[in-house]
Amino acid sequence: MNRSMDFGFFVVAYIDLQGQTNELKRFQSAFRRWPANDAEKREFLERAEPIWGRVRSFRDAVNDLREIMCRPIPIPESIKVQAGQEYLALCEKYAIRSVGVQFIGDAALLKVPLRTDYSPLPSIWSLLDQLAIHALYSIGYGRPIRGGVEVGICSEIESNDLYGAAVSEAYFLESTVAEYPRIVIGNQLLEYLDTRQHSGGSQAEQDFILSIVQKIREMLALDTDGHQILSYLRPAVLSALEDPQGVRECVAAASRFIAGEIEKFERLRDSDFKKLVERYLRLKRYFQDSGCWIET
Repeated sequence: MNRSMDFGFFVVAYIDLQGQTNELKRFQSAFRRWPANDAEKREFLERAEPIWGRVRSFRDAVNDLREIMCRPIPIPESIKVQAGQEYLALCEKYAIRSVGVQFIGDAALLKVPLRTDYSPLPSIWSLLDQLAIHALYSIGYGRPIRGGVEVGICSEIESNDLYGAAVSEAYFLESTVAEYPRIVIGNQLLEYLDTRQHSGGSQAEQDFILSIVQKIREMLALDTDGHQILSYLRPAVLSALEDPQGVRECVAAASRFIAGEIEKFERLRDSDFKKLVERYLRLKRYFQDSGCWIET
């Protein structure tokens, strides 16, 4: 039976929890057969829990942060009293933030439909905010992520099962372009922001749109290889995290983790690990260039 599908443009972020593939390979090689007795079962579970537990924690973190950062933006009473009806209507319109999620193994797919019944810009801003927090804190916790964000035509084949160009391109950016723990921004998303920046509407609405687009662009930066990335260490991003002490502690922990990974991979003296050293050196330079490297 043919089933109709709704198509549309989506912003999609594909983020992947790093290191799980190697962990699974090591786990698989340690257990060539199913545990045959209680001692083997205990060993099996002791080895399995950290691997599967990291994925569970990753998914919980994505869901919890998404729930918090997709709540409607409250309008202060002082603005309600003083503002006119047009401004209040715009506040309500641009207070809606909706970001969907689906999980694929140790990866998460965050998505925003570019609908016309409300502005998707606040949702895109929220999506990038969530990615910035995940990117920084995942390194601080020693569980780095890598990702890509792009726009493209998609449709849900089944409930909450998005498929299409945005998914494919976001995955390509994550798996092929990103290379080290960073989140690469696709050209189609940059072009979309350009078109939205010059969209119509009243002067008040144009001001709303321009303000949000500028906030989004302040979160982006051109990396040394020419790719636009989500710059989670830029002041515009860090200042939005209302816990300066917590941010500093996380940056210190991230610095320690990066230094530890560089030292670990340098000791192994293998060609494959040499690539990892180079990638973590790039990450270290990003922290240094951002003025966020804390020597330990």
